Amino acid sequence: MQYWAEPDFEPRDVQIQALEWIEQQSATYLFLQAPVASGKSHIAITASNFFGGNGVGNSFVLTPQRILQKQYDESFQDDVAVALYGKNNYECQSKSCTCDIGSQIKPTCNQCPYTAAVKEAIVAPNIIMNYKLAFLMMSFHPQFSTMTRKLMVIDECHNLEEALISFTATIIPRKMVEADLGIVWPTNVQSFSEFRDWSHDSGYMSRLIALQEHLENQVRQIRASGHKITRADIKVMRRLMRVDEMVGQSHELITTALDELVENYVFDASSDNFTIRSLYATDQFKMTLANRAEKFLFMSGTVNAETFCSDLGIPVEEAAFLSLDSPIPADNRPVVSIPSIRMNYEWMSPQNKSARDKVVTTIKGIVADFHTGDSGIIHTANFKVANWIVNQLSSWAKSKGIILVDHNPSDDDDGVVSRDDAIARYLSNVENGIQSILISPSCNEGLDLKGDLGRYSIVLKIAFGFLGDKWIKKRMTLSREWYARQALYQTLQAAGRVVRDPSDVGTTYILDSSWQHLMNSTSSLIPKWWRDGYHG
Repeated sequence: MQYWAEPDFEPRDVQIQALEWIEQQSATYLFLQAPVASGKSHIAITASNFFGGNGVGNSFVLTPQRILQKQYDESFQDDVAVALYGKNNYECQSKSCTCDIGSQIKPTCNQCPYTAAVKEAIVAPNIIMNYKLAFLMMSFHPQFSTMTRKLMVIDECHNLEEALISFTATIIPRKMVEADLGIVWPTNVQSFSEFRDWSHDSGYMSRLIALQEHLENQVRQIRASGHKITRADIKVMRRLMRVDEMVGQSHELITTALDELVENYVFDASSDNFTIRSLYATDQFKMTLANRAEKFLFMSGTVNAETFCSDLGIPVEEAAFLSLDSPIPADNRPVVSIPSIRMNYEWMSPQNKSARDKVVTTIKGIVADFHTGDSGIIHTANFKVANWIVNQLSSWAKSKGIILVDHNPSDDDDGVVSRDDAIARYLSNVENGIQSILISPSCNEGLDLKGDLGRYSIVLKIAFGFLGDKWIKKRMTLSREWYARQALYQTLQAAGRVVRDPSDVGTTYILDSSWQHLMNSTSSLIPKWWRDGYHG
């Protein structure tokens, strides 16, 4: 393989292996199981250079999160790769707002930063976008919706199905129904047919359209006023964007054949929302991405080609798969199973008190005896477990001079309520020499705790999907293998938050005794490199 992403870049053996394999494949869909420190970004851009011809890239590179998109952006010069973000990430200086609002207000800016960014991206060898923006641009933008490239790279592709389904999901919030439409929230609507009856009887659509027209009139007045845009104006304009989307989605729900809805979608009613999601993402993949490139490169540390193809309707005979070894020595990244409690629905029952006490003692021992002075993370899978373990460890941590950082929305006394705020606070603590523990149900991915930023990762609860969610329940009913597979991937991803390069060292501890059964039932999906570091 020639055409490395950077002329003076020294590739690792796993990168050379990956690129040589890619060069030899005739399949349309290439799957690369690439663990942490494999250098996926350089593999992606070099593959693009190869398929583009003459060493010039020609690709879309999609990532699930903006933080990963920025990593690509910071890794390559603008003449190699350009990252494109949504309109609300660009500042309209002349109108003192972001471009999503400024673009709606006349006169049109002579030098719109978002328009300039789009033009730059269109001619760039490699366009870096997050999933959501890519779906939007490829569905609706006049140039992107017809653009094709030689290669499409889907990084962290194990997230793709959920992202596609979320992109087309319809969410009808109770707050809007009651406050904006003046309709009493129904407690007896649990199906598509009941939703249609309620929509008709309550006048939901007519009231929603009336709200849309009212907001359109307000926005017209804002545009015509010529005054400086205020925060209140921005709020109205963004509200109209949401209502416009709601009108389109609700109309489709009401006009689509009922049998088709029941067969292909899931209706989920809670006390706060109606949520309607596609059962599978096969149609979304076909319509949004499948015709946008000649080749596809799917990359993840946890991807399995056969199951992925099945989930997205990709012909398995058109796919090829390679699993790379980890460039990190197994001794540097041990995973230790210490079964302490079965974190199932009965974990808080009175008869499990001794097990709860045992797991708390185990965590204290891990931190105090094996990681003196070290900082790390506890993965809790949900906020209830997070809140419980914070309460259990608070007095002990304080006596040891350890700061607990969490982002449980039910406990905002210290002002830390968002995931990003919690991560920033934790990192700041560690960088300033303050021993800390980050406690989170949602940091399995997208978190880079290299070096002293994280020396241990504790999986307190395996992240099985919440069966109170009707979509997850339906998918589990159709395939228990799918349900187990999602939990496995979350566990493998959680173990990857610490030990980020070949010289790094850290340990993952799995305390949920549910792991034993999960590991046995999904053994064929666990990569060899991960098993090499596992200690049962």
